[in-house]
Amino acid sequence: MPCRNVEESHTYTVTVLSANGCAATATVQLTYINISCSKNVNNEKVERCVKPGNTGTCHTVCVSASAVATLISCGAYYGECLADCEIPVQHLRGNGNRTQSGIGGNIQETFNVNVLNNPSHTDFMIAVNSSSLEKITIRMFDANGKQLELRTNVRAEQLVKIGGQYAAGLYFAEVQQGNSRKVVKLVKQ
Repeated sequence: MPCRNVEESHTYTVTVLSANGCAATATVQLTYINISCSKNVNNEKVERCVKPGNTGTCHTVCVSASAVATLISCGAYYGECLADCEIPVQHLRGNGNRTQSGIGGNIQETFNVNVLNNPSHTDFMIAVNSSSLEKITIRMFDANGKQLELRTNVRAEQLVKIGGQYAAGLYFAEVQQGNSRKVVKLVKQ
């Protein structure tokens, strides 16, 4: 994608039609803001607004893309700082929690669920990569749909060890954070 120097907004609409003829439609507006501050194409850097500690001041810094995750966990957001360190609208959800992701100017939400050892003879290790600071809920179900376990208030960066006591068989982990939800199939050997 070529570098852009201006803000661009695009609206996307998706309609899903079920086999029964039921339709659901969702519309989202995505805004592209160029936050690249690299002077060297081989070393990608992005603008971040940071607010050190509990001070009332914030400032814009140009940091390596590899430092983004650490800065997000400390309350930073993409782009230049706004007056009074306000959080831009594109970084807010309906509940006021920040959401941010992307490198090189693309602002988008991230919600990925990975199981580090699947199939497993012991525990499953569930890792969630999310741009939201919102807490996560994990529900474990057996193959018949019976809920076996519920974990609440899980942090996105937390590695969750689960299912060590389960017998061999097929299980499902439902991972939910706000409106984002994923179900992953787990095999216990």
